[in-house]
Amino acid sequence: MKIIDLTMMIDEQTPVFPGDLKQEIKQVAAIEKDGWNEKRISFSSHFSTHIDAPFHMLKEGKKLTDYPLDRFIGDGVVIDARNNSELGVDYVKQNNPELSLYKIKENKSKSSFNEVKLNNLKSSLDNNRQNNLKLSLDNVRQNDIVFFYTGRTKKAGSEEFFKKNPTISKGLAQRLIDKKIKIVGLDSFTPDNAPFEIHKLFFKHDILIVENLVNLEKLIGKRFKCYILPLKIKDADGAPCRVIGVIDE
Repeated sequence: MKIIDLTMMIDEQTPVFPGDLKQEIKQVAAIEKDGWNEKRISFSSHFSTHIDAPFHMLKEGKKLTDYPLDRFIGDGVVIDARNNSELGVDYVKQNNPELSLYKIKENKSKSSFNEVKLNNLKSSLDNNRQNNLKLSLDNVRQNDIVFFYTGRTKKAGSEEFFKKNPTISKGLAQRLIDKKIKIVGLDSFTPDNAPFEIHKLFFKHDILIVENLVNLEKLIGKRFKCYILPLKIKDADGAPCRVIGVIDE
């Protein structure tokens, strides 16, 4: 058995979504003075690796505490969604184990971070990449937890992290909905940008969203057991969580 930690480290350098409360980690007791060590930690409910509940975007949506624990545990798959030169997720070809990847172009909108458009420009994959793409949309099963590896969190902490972000198209979202998955996630801070229509589409179909995952490249082409354990916060619209993938070796 091998355990892969898919959780971003929490520290004072962990990036926060533009406009969100910045985390504070303060030493409030020390062994030398008090006889014990203790920290006071504050952050938003959508900090670091976290899971979004429908209540995050829908007024009458479910909260995290409305779900039983087994909702956060299940079979996981990781789909490799890297572009050759830039990051992008748009859709997975339904009848082919390859991905259709898209070139990102900047949107000129005046937002706090630059949105991106994903144009229908198919990119060819080299042989090594094709060998890694063992899981396509056809391999996704009902109640799966589906993660997309874009390589984005490798840029966490840099200015580029929030300037261009991969997004999930409505077409791909609908295919995942049709597959009846229970959780979708990616190694980026959001699967879409304002007005967050993809968030709302998933939530309306009771699909939860995990953001800011790491180490997904270690699980490409594997089916694994996924554990997503959010903090137990009353009426939570979202919460930081520890996410791990377990594979048999």
